[in-house]
Amino acid sequence: MQLIKRDPQCSEAYYVRGQAFYLSENYEQALKHYQECARVSLLPGAQFFPRSPRCLRRDPDHAGASADLKRVRALERLTKAAREHVTVREFDKALPLFTDAIALDPSNALLNSKLLAERGEAQLRSVSPNICE
Repeated sequence: MQLIKRDPQCSEAYYVRGQAFYLSENYEQALKHYQECARVSLLPGAQFFPRSPRCLRRDPDHAGASADLKRVRALERLTKAAREHVTVREFDKALPLFTDAIALDPSNALLNSKLLAERGEAQLRSVSPNICE
């Protein structure tokens, strides 16, 4: 946050902060910071870090932020839809949505453990609806 205050045109700072919010499952703030990163990277005089693989001088749309922004949006959409299906007891419709959400970011162990638990519960309830009551 101090880097953003010191240099509000540093797109990499917004990107790293967006990653932190994403990993803590604060998707709303992650989306805001990824969008700000992409916006800042288009400004004249925006500061880039040439050693950073995610923030290239030749890529004004900031490749890392753009990809992560799409992943977070898809993840939000899939998990919301899956949880809505679970709420109305449509477990067979929720299972593939949870599976797709898990496949979006296989390296995020914390998120995937939660999604796997929710998918397991939906699977259990779909096989024997009265077992969990």
